[in-house]
Amino acid sequence: MSIKALIAIFVSVIMLASAVHARSSVPIINHENLPTLSAVGKAVSSEQVKKAIVMAATAKGWTTTLDQNGAIIATLIVRNKHTIIVTISYAEDKFSVLYRDSSNMNYNNGVIHPHYNSWVQTLVTAIRSELGRV
Repeated sequence: MSIKALIAIFVSVIMLASAVHARSSVPIINHENLPTLSAVGKAVSSEQVKKAIVMAATAKGWTTTLDQNGAIIATLIVRNKHTIIVTISYAEDKFSVLYRDSSNMNYNNGVIHPHYNSWVQTLVTAIRSELGRV
């Protein structure tokens, strides 16, 4: 085997190992008790918070439903391959986004595919942005 072939194999193995490492599971980040103040710092109503959450989620491709306790269940399906579901509880002064369920996300005892946290962070940022418009 030539030196070039060995180098090519070595580089391929390193790249594959990097790709596998880059997708290692990470701890789930829950976003709890985030403040709901509007952009001008005024208090908002519970109904305004609910509306902001639903609008932000919908804008980012999430579907929403209400559970029996009034919390929002938001579901994101990515490329018909990955599904994540979060529970969003809210009040006039705060909201929380918590892991509920997932499929094809390598969930195991509090750790999950790293894209989960970035998709949820995008949702949280969108909710904060929408609250800023109230």
